[in-house]
Amino acid sequence: MKEYKNLIREYQSIQDDLLNYTQEFHDGMLFDIDGYIDRLYDEDYSDIDKLRNQVKSFRLILEGLKNIKYVFC
Repeated sequence: MKEYKNLIREYQSIQDDLLNYTQEFHDGMLFDIDGYIDRLYDEDYSDIDKLRNQVKSFRLILEGLKNIKYVFC
């Protein structure tokens, strides 16, 4: 499924981008992404809604971290 693959690629990209700000989520994301890739190989797309939600959530976290502008630091 094309959307599933694209979501995994975006999830991996966000994981890489987050490393510029924090390592907090890296390991959890890595294991999660690996699980979604395993499902992809099995052609099991039943968790696509969960994957969409993960990508959306981490997209928001990344956006929030990018927008932090310390004034008194």
